[in-house]
Amino acid sequence: MDQKIFSPWLTAVAVALLFTPAVVQADTITLKDGTVLEGKIVLEADDFVKIEMESKISATIKDSKLVDRKTIASIKKASPDEEAFEKIKNLVPTRSLMPASEYKDKINTGPKAFIEQYPNSVHRSKVDEILTVLTEELDKVERGSQKIDGVWYSPQDRRDFPMFVNAEKRYYAIKTHAGSKNLAGYIEAMRAFEALEENELGTPAHAKAVKGVKNLLPLLEVQAKRALRNVHVRNEAWEKGKGNLPIDEQQRVIAAKEREEASFKRAAEADRKNGIKWVRVNINSPQSLEACVALIADETARLESVDADVLAARAEKLHGVDRMLAKGQLIEAQDALEKILEEDSQAASSGTSNKKRRSTKKSSVSTDPSTYVEELKLKISQKQEAIAAAEAAKAAAAKSNELVQNTKGGDDPAKGDEGKGEESKGEETEKGSEETEKSGTSSFAQLAQSSAKSQASKNKGESDKSTKSSSKKSKDKPKPKPERPRTAAADDGGGIPFHFITLGIAAILGIAIFVMKKMGIGGTGE
Repeated sequence: MDQKIFSPWLTAVAVALLFTPAVVQADTITLKDGTVLEGKIVLEADDFVKIEMESKISATIKDSKLVDRKTIASIKKASPDEEAFEKIKNLVPTRSLMPASEYKDKINTGPKAFIEQYPNSVHRSKVDEILTVLTEELDKVERGSQKIDGVWYSPQDRRDFPMFVNAEKRYYAIKTHAGSKNLAGYIEAMRAFEALEENELGTPAHAKAVKGVKNLLPLLEVQAKRALRNVHVRNEAWEKGKGNLPIDEQQRVIAAKEREEASFKRAAEADRKNGIKWVRVNINSPQSLEACVALIADETARLESVDADVLAARAEKLHGVDRMLAKGQLIEAQDALEKILEEDSQAASSGTSNKKRRSTKKSSVSTDPSTYVEELKLKISQKQEAIAAAEAAKAAAAKSNELVQNTKGGDDPAKGDEGKGEESKGEETEKGSEETEKSGTSSFAQLAQSSAKSQASKNKGESDKSTKSSSKKSKDKPKPKPERPRTAAADDGGGIPFHFITLGIAAILGIAIFVMKKMGIGGTGE
């Protein structure tokens, strides 16, 4: 059954079994007629020996045999380390998604305990190999890696491909439940498949699951129809068995059955409320089994039109886009996704045309929207937004840097022309001083003229003489030569700045004019 459903998985198991040693050390009883019995001696009495051997029907079934000691030629028992090795030799390969705590427990109770108890065993090298494998895998798990169906996924893988990894987990669950070979297990496999289609449609795991489920559905149908045929027989047998019980015991089994049916009913209602179509089946309910058979028929018809091989090819292309995005190849990923969507559109158009012509050709793609495509679109959008944000931040930083440079550039010329600036300032100060001095000289001339006019009525000649004398004195009076402003050196530690001297002279002239006015000198003549 598993070979039909999940042949790749069975191939891997077959390869593992191929390299597993076939010889198993066991207790051996050789009879006098040459017959050899291999197994485990579980009891030794004075007159017989009891040995358990593997059944020819199944390795999990044991056949017990009592052997008369009179018929025994020899007994060879396996050494204690043989028995201990039998218990730990199958610790590897490990199961999927095993937690670190389970690894530690297997290491401590398995190879480490064996080496401590049997350090010189002939199986020491094999046990060392088992210990190495378990230790290395424990290290991976503690670092955040996960093993799913023999493939290791690192924390970076789970960050880069979250939908892909989750889909692989669900596919592994489908295979695990399908291996149960019973109705309940098959239903659980279909529930996992339903969740996979809802959440990770379009992934490689989904394509693999479609192929497996298409082979699983006929087996599920057989189980469901068989249960439906036998439901009345089972219920009648239960009623008959109940009637043979004491009254108090009858009440107990009735209550137990009622609780079981109520539990199924609550679970079914919860599933329907959550939109789950593959509700768990009550094998004692004809209605539940009939609904299951009808659902199997619907699902078989739905998947009949889906080409799993084409789905797998498309899923691999989508995963290629996912890998491009993980490598930062945004443009290439966009182009590849657009090409895939264009192919989908062409296939859909072709499918519609074929349907109009009532063609029996299978559809190559599912008509449902692919959640993997939406995931890839979202990733592309997020990366575009991240690039835009980075470019905006870069532009803002460049603008800020430009402003800083411009500010520095405006300050440096001022520093370079510091001497010139101070010289210009000195010239402006000198000019202001000259204007002040001119103003002062003009005031003195006005005062002189006013004095001459007041004396004119008394003595014209004397006034003229006085005026000429005053004018001559004013003309002959040397003007104070302005001192050229000198720029102080940057490291000049003393001296009075020139502009302070200029301001001082102007202040003295102003005071002189004020005093002369108070004394009546320079007043306007009548």
